[in-house]
Amino acid sequence: MKFLPSSLSHHNLLLGISLTGFLCLVATFFIYVDAEKNIGQANISRHQAILLADELRQSSDDLTRMVRTYVATGDLRYKRNFEEILAIRNGISARPSEYHNIYWDLVLTDDVRPRPTGEVLPLLEKMRQTGFSVVELEKLAEAKTQSDALARIEERAMKLIEFGADNYEANRQSEVC
Repeated sequence: MKFLPSSLSHHNLLLGISLTGFLCLVATFFIYVDAEKNIGQANISRHQAILLADELRQSSDDLTRMVRTYVATGDLRYKRNFEEILAIRNGISARPSEYHNIYWDLVLTDDVRPRPTGEVLPLLEKMRQTGFSVVELEKLAEAKTQSDALARIEERAMKLIEFGADNYEANRQSEVC
């Protein structure tokens, strides 16, 4: 480069270094933005997973509350709610909109339900679609199995009440044995 002045080649070198540095910053920025999107998506999935796992726990609590109240009062509304909770959880009935922890407290007030979303999907399948790991799904399936076993016991308790007070003690003893 004898035909170019040395200051011009030094200028080109600095310009090249600056341009390369700028391109590295732009590339780093795009990598950062992509990483942030992935983190955001992971947080959304994690939040959804927490809500679904809590829905399993809450449904079990709601089932127990409905059967206890039915046994104590004999009000068929609580038995219907019990059956509806199971149907929603098992994907037989559509999941209501705004189906959160306090849903059944609000329904019990006036027995009016919000419209269902139209989504008829078992809770475990919804969890599978959300991206739970295999280990998490196994643990949740085990928890659901145990909750379903409890629900069968609760159904038997409701049947004992339906047989009447005359046979209550005999029926209770037959269930204990």
